[in-house]
Amino acid sequence: MNRLTKATAKLRRLRRVGARGLAQRAAARAYRSTDAASLGFQLDPADIVGDLPHVLPTPDPVLGGRPLTVGWVTSPPAAGSGGHTTLFRMVEGLEARGHKCVVFLYDRHGLDIVQRTAELRQGWPGVRAEVRDARAGISGMDAVVASSWESAHVIVSRGLRPAHRLYFIQDYEPYFYPRGSEYELAAMTYRFPFRRIALGDMVGGCLTSELGQDSDVVPFGCDTDTYHLPDVERPRSGVVLYAKPDVGRRGYLLARLALERFHRAHPEQEIHVYGSRPADLTFPVTFHGRLTPAELNDLYGRVVAGLAMSFTNISLVAEEMLAAGVVPVVNDSPLARADLPNPYVGWAEPTAAGIAAQLTAAVERPDAGAYAAKAAASVLGRSWAPAQDAVARIVEDEVRGAAHG
Repeated sequence: MNRLTKATAKLRRLRRVGARGLAQRAAARAYRSTDAASLGFQLDPADIVGDLPHVLPTPDPVLGGRPLTVGWVTSPPAAGSGGHTTLFRMVEGLEARGHKCVVFLYDRHGLDIVQRTAELRQGWPGVRAEVRDARAGISGMDAVVASSWESAHVIVSRGLRPAHRLYFIQDYEPYFYPRGSEYELAAMTYRFPFRRIALGDMVGGCLTSELGQDSDVVPFGCDTDTYHLPDVERPRSGVVLYAKPDVGRRGYLLARLALERFHRAHPEQEIHVYGSRPADLTFPVTFHGRLTPAELNDLYGRVVAGLAMSFTNISLVAEEMLAAGVVPVVNDSPLARADLPNPYVGWAEPTAAGIAAQLTAAVERPDAGAYAAKAAASVLGRSWAPAQDAVARIVEDEVRGAAHG
């Protein structure tokens, strides 16, 4: 093909897909040719456990009532991360009982521990724990707690000394992947000889039904100190979406298609979006970016309904919306229902039409103000204290249990 023919073909493609389409195609080619996808894999190959350990060394039970030293292994936290927020609530619960906690951060690409410590302090100021780099080794702990399947591998590969090992499980993580290597690498960690702590009945049920593993189930909570009705209730309008386009289980594509339908039916209703900036929308939105919890509660206080999509464990967003008087529209499934038995949830058939119908029903409700008050009242008084207390007792029992018996 000569230069003129190539130039003509490129011009035809430009007219057909536009400059943005050409840029996307070039980026996709570079992505494949450089194997950029491998950057998303969070484990150094050297830290992948190659054989299922049936026994790991543990120390003698801790005698007496001295404070424990508990390590928590996790990825570097990002501002607004719900998973990290829940984990750090459990850290705070242990610290409130007088125990010392150490957060071990793991990043296969390396990390600046000073910078990451500052970010953790800013985002979660209630956490007093020392922060260390997990790659330097995990030692000197009475107990070590995994927080994800990757961190479970790290605890086995980087744990230098005997310790009591536990696993705080917030979701059934094999479901994050197609059936393949990552699915199996995640699933195998639930068979490690750790004491498993399942957040909610969905996780506990999946561990049993999928792998035949038992667990200590602790309850979901809701931060009703932060999320609540406005001090002065005002007329509500519009809907809100927490956008996570790159996290498949959060159902962004279905949410976008549903909002297209909803906008056609109710163009007068403002659509608010926070989180990641969405692309390729065919309808107007008000984008708020990343919001602090207080800012988010203020936004919730203005809208009627919100999308709280989740195809594995239920999103914390759903109950936080309820606390602020917002009708959460959630894709209907046994997994999502397991930990959200609330009559004010808009359970939607997981189709664009089904989700749009629930949004429409919410904004067309004639008693929207009174309904918002009832929704908020349905979770009034909820907190994370029961989960914090349960996790702390389980850790203490695991480390001291034999001595108490």
